Amino acid sequence: DIAKHLIISEFRSIPIEHEGKIYALSKLSLLKIMDKSFADKKKIKDVMNFPYVIESNDSIAVARSMMRDLNISRLPVIEDGKVAGILDILDVLRAVGERHRVKLGEVRGEKIDLGSVEVSSFMQKNFVTVSQDTSLIDAINEMIKSNVHAVLVVDEDKLSGMVTIKDIFKIFGRSVGSTYINVSGLDVVDEFERSWIEKRIESMLEKIGKQTNVRYIFTHIDKHKKEGKRAKYSVKGRLVSDAGTFYASYYDWDLLRAMKVFLDKMEKEVIKSIEKVRDTHRKRLIGV
Repeated sequence: DIAKHLIISEFRSIPIEHEGKIYALSKLSLLKIMDKSFADKKKIKDVMNFPYVIESNDSIAVARSMMRDLNISRLPVIEDGKVAGILDILDVLRAVGERHRVKLGEVRGEKIDLGSVEVSSFMQKNFVTVSQDTSLIDAINEMIKSNVHAVLVVDEDKLSGMVTIKDIFKIFGRSVGSTYINVSGLDVVDEFERSWIEKRIESMLEKIGKQTNVRYIFTHIDKHKKEGKRAKYSVKGRLVSDAGTFYASYYDWDLLRAMKVFLDKMEKEVIKSIEKVRDTHRKRLIGV
């Protein structure tokens, strides 16, 4: 259960209670103690993704905008075609914090304009690199040893990918069925309808899963008052993924049609959002 909550959580750690005391359990801490058999025989090239990147002379304002628009928490930093560092969301928050301290008069000098502060001023220059042929187990152990949440994949001085702790939990999640599916209101349906609904949800998640990591989906079915022998059904729900949180709803006299349209609407919203972000990033790269 703890692993499941960390998988679907937006946070790096969650509070847990033990013997009346509250502790913070981080994803990195859980990674140290969890069974790593899910990573057996896997290499970095099997799981890495090519990340969005930023230039060292780009501004913190640009980095913050990219992280917000792309829903990501770190960016490899490139300088003269080579990896120069990595910028984490916490580094950006540190830059924002320094600007606010200046505004509050805690530090003398001019106000900091994030649009004029280069990424190189706040990026982490000590980062862990691996090759595409590094085993996933070795990469995980290096992350634990170095206390980092990501490793950069570098071959012949060129960035070829990145693997984050979120990626690792995603792989672990697949091995235990990580996407948390909650469907309430199934007491109003028969076994055939239940089976059909479950298969449709799984099919949609498989499609969306090729575009983004889905953490969980919550769906609720309501059966409303009958008119004669017929009853109207409403379906509403929420899907949380790396691409954001999405909502959809639909109602119909036919439950299966209501569910189908609901899932179709949800899928379209997710794909539309992903394509919009990609288009924005593409235009930024070509200077449109």
